Formats: sequence, structure tokens, C-alpha cells
Amino acid sequence: MIYLDISDSAIEAVLTSDNILGGEKITSCARSEIADGLVINGLVVDPEKLAKVVQEIFTLGFPKAISDKNVAISISDKQVVTHRFALDREMKEAEISEYVVEQAKKILPYDPSELDNFFKVVGHTSSGKQVLYTACAKNTIVHFARFVELLGMKLVFLSGRSFAIYELVKTLIGSEEKILYANLDKKNAEYLLLDIFGPVNANFKKLGVKTFTAETKSVAADFEKEHEFKISKLILGGSHSLDIVPAEIAETVGIPVVKMTEVIDDLLAKLKIDLQTGGISNMLFAYSMGLMLLTHAKSPSNFAQDLKALSQASPVPETVSKKEEIKEEKAAAGKEDKSEKEMIESSVMADQVVEYKPTGMGRIFAHKILLVVIIIVLFLGGAFFVFGKNMQVIPFISSPTATPVPTVEPTLTPTPTIDPSLKRSDLKLSIQNGTTKTGYAKDTADFLAKAGYNNIAKGNADKDTYEKTVIKIKAAKRNYLPLIVNDLKDKFDTSTVEDLDEESSYDVVVILGSK
Repeated sequence: MIYLDISDSAIEAVLTSDNILGGEKITSCARSEIADGLVINGLVVDPEKLAKVVQEIFTLGFPKAISDKNVAISISDKQVVTHRFALDREMKEAEISEYVVEQAKKILPYDPSELDNFFKVVGHTSSGKQVLYTACAKNTIVHFARFVELLGMKLVFLSGRSFAIYELVKTLIGSEEKILYANLDKKNAEYLLLDIFGPVNANFKKLGVKTFTAETKSVAADFEKEHEFKISKLILGGSHSLDIVPAEIAETVGIPVVKMTEVIDDLLAKLKIDLQTGGISNMLFAYSMGLMLLTHAKSPSNFAQDLKALSQASPVPETVSKKEEIKEEKAAAGKEDKSEKEMIESSVMADQVVEYKPTGMGRIFAHKILLVVIIIVLFLGGAFFVFGKNMQVIPFISSPTATPVPTVEPTLTPTPTIDPSLKRSDLKLSIQNGTTKTGYAKDTADFLAKAGYNNIAKGNADKDTYEKTVIKIKAAKRNYLPLIVNDLKDKFDTSTVEDLDEESSYDVVVILGSK
């Protein structure tokens, strides 16, 4: 089995094989940074180039040919919706699915039928029961399945990074605690809020070394205010956390701080196991290690469970077809009214929301025993590495140097998962006509205004011969890209995305092309 974690800045891979005593043993590990532009907001922008990078990692990092072609992937939580809904104590079990549908509609920017949906009921001793809801766009799932096909392999498991980290640290979370995990990698900071039941929330920031402490304090305060809960611990992970002194952060943030390396080392000490890694930090493989545990969990939220059905899905969602059939029957009988229509939509969508079910992958060991096995195998047969300044260099392996991509032109256009907290009104747009069409910029600006953008400038581009529409966006506003693409995709080819100069007076510039 191959466990891959894919982020905008790096890929980490863990290769395992079946243990003769049952379970798995880790045979090799490898990690490499990737060029900017190959992955944006967790989506693979240039699948063929990224596939070459991964193949080089496999060739140089894994000593033997890979016989097991099954792949599990953890992806950015920018592409996975995770939310909590309060649950009425008196609600009957049969009513929960429809309730989840209605609540999901309130937070999603498009119809839930476009996503693969999972939920499970969890309970707090003080605040009552909740629904832990998670979903991923169906086209995004197919997007990663096709990428894995380029590797000559098969995607069998897909989940968000927050679920992987939760599986790694869940034994450290008390029944009434919330833990904040901050992953600091290259230019980005990823904040994941976790409790005893799983992921609660996520936040993403551009990583500023000088502003990290203030940003972390702000994120923690926002989480605590939103969820009315005190964060009990901050865990730091990622390559840029190595030089951070926990005590200094704790004093400013007001939360006890530990590093992911310390968490793992403490666990190893309790188990009396001396893990030799050749100097490389354990935290570099935190996501892929958590993913490995997650695939063996009894109730994982695996978005790759039914890839065949997703790949063969009709362009018209099944829910739409069902609704039309029901509406025609009701109309013929002259009985359709508003309340019945709402009942039809809710009941049809409820069929698409799946409660977490055991997958049978946790058949051999409980989580703690599995973790012991993993650690022992790492100690006995794990790969040895040479630790460099950037924690990239692996012994006998030269990290591949990827070529930067100045213009982003994806070969696949998945439906992105959009952060529901983003507001269109917060963006300053410039719509520029790059064609000879009269009034093109004005018409487009009017269309976007109806969608909720209220700060839009209109004008002509530097030339009128643009064939493809170009979206230019500041790096600081990259998290808005899925939202913009989703708003424009039905009218324009949105595959060309470029960086916008930070000195620009606009957040986004859209140059309209003839396509």
C-alpha cells in the first residue's frame, strides 16, 4: 500500500507491505518539495508534471519495485467540507439524514448532490449530541482518481488531512478538550481544530515568520469564540516549526505548546522503543502516518469508496432525475404544492448522505496496538535518512527539482470545495475586456454583482486578441480562487490562472477572452 499526502508545497510518501504476523510494516519513506503551481489549494493543477515528480520519488526513494498498486491519499481541507451541526436530543434516528441535508444546504455554496457526503452522530457530555458532517466534491474525487491512474495505480482511499492528524493524536485528547494543530510548511500555516470525536474546524494563513505568533493567537481566539470552548493545547508540526521555541509561543498565545516530534517521542518512550531515523524529524511524515492509521479505522470517511459509480455518473445528477420524475407524477395528478416539493427534495437528497459505516479495514488490531506495530517496524526496518537544513534530503536520494510553472493551465477542472466562510463582498475585482465584443466587461461585471461581488471596476485589457479568459489573483487571496472559478465556470474557460502582482490595487483581475 502507498500512502501519499499531497499539499501545495510537498509530497510525502510511505510504502508498506503485509506483515507475516498480520497488519502492515513500513518498508520505505520519501518526501520532496514541489514547485509552486503544480498543486494549488490542494488540487493538482498539472497532473502529468506532478505524476513525473511522484514517479521519481518512487524510483529513487523506494529500494524495490512497487508490487502493491493501491494508493491512499490525504488532501488539503480546502477541498473537504467538515462541519458540526447541533442535534436535538429528541430527534429520531430516521429523521437525522434529512436534517443533515437541510443543514448542509445552509453552509454549502452549491447543491449537496454535487458532493459525496458522510456524517456520524457524536456526543458531548456537556453540550449534548452533534452531527459530524464531512463532504467532498464528486468531481474532485474523480480528479484524484485520474491522477493516480497516471501513476499506473488505483485510488482506494481518499480523505482530508484533518482526519489523518486526528487519528494520530486522538488518544491525547480528553473528553472535554479541544486541541489546535498548526502545520507550518514552506509559505503556509494550516490550523486544524480537533476534539475527542474528530475535526472541528480548519483555518489557513500565509506563513509569516515574524507574524506567526500573532496570527496563531488570533486564530485560536476566533476558534474559541466561535465554539465557546477553551483550547487546551497547541501542537506544532511542519518543517518550519523546528526553530520555534514552544515556551515563547505559549507565553504569548496563552496556550500550552508542544511540538509534534515531542508528542511522538513521548509515545515512543512510554512504549520503551528506541526509534532510529537517521536524524530526520518524525513530523515530516505525520500526515501519511495518520493516513495509514485512518485507513485501518473502523469508521473512516473514505471518499473513494465508490469510484466506479462516480466515474460513470451522468452529467445530470441522479437526484435531479429523481426529482423530475416525482414532479411529473405529482403534476399529472394535480397534487403538487410547495410543501410537497420541499419534502421531495429533502427525501431524495437524504439518500445521498451516508452515515459512517465500518469498512472492515480494522479487522486485526485496535488503534493502539496498530501504532505499536508501526513503531516497532519503523525501528526494525524503517528507512534511514540524512537530515538537512530544509529537511528535504533523503540518503541515497536526490530530491527532484521541479520546473516552476508561471501560467497555470489545468488539464482537469474539478468542482472545487469552497470555504463557506468566504464573502464575495470582501474582494476588489477588475474586469477587463480582452476581445472586440462591445460591453463585454460591463455585462460580466453586472453578472458578478448579482452573485454578490460589490467592488468591481470595468475597463479594457492591454489588447483585444485574448482567446482564453485569464484569472489573475494575489497570492494572499488564493483561498478565494475556488469561489471565483465556481462563479465563472459556466460562462468562461477558467483553466488559465496567473499570479497577480501584490502591488496591484485589485485582489483579482479577470481578463475576458473569446472563450
